Amino acid sequence: MNAPYPQYRSPSTGRRGIPPLGLVGSAVLALSSVLPWLRHTTISRANAFRISAGFLFSERSGDRGLRLGFVVLALGLLAFVLFLTGLPAGRILGRILGATGIVVAGLYFVQFARLWSDLRGTGPISYLGVGVYLSALGGVVALIGGPFAGRKR
Repeated sequence: MNAPYPQYRSPSTGRRGIPPLGLVGSAVLALSSVLPWLRHTTISRANAFRISAGFLFSERSGDRGLRLGFVVLALGLLAFVLFLTGLPAGRILGRILGATGIVVAGLYFVQFARLWSDLRGTGPISYLGVGVYLSALGGVVALIGGPFAGRKR
């Protein structure tokens, strides 16, 4: 009788196939919702909870409706829970949610740049807060970190 081969656990895999990079990326994505998305404004806490989610599709969306903070927070927390399950489907869905976080940050930047060029005519990058960058970074880390869990050789 042949003994079964020992299972190889890659160094990027935590317990039960949980991807540590996926967890870190999704946590950063969730954290980005409470950090400032605007700098140099009169609003002291211009985080994603003060921005309408409709702004992603129209710079003239107004101040009503679902807040962008809830969208980003939900993406990060849901991706975190999915990565925490350690299941292959959870890792795939977590990666999709990470990619969605990148899209949200990209759409916000594009709309902000359009609005800014209409108002001031100069570059908007110095007015973007750390939350936008961390949303994109968390999405990238979740997207990249998701497939490294549970690989066996």
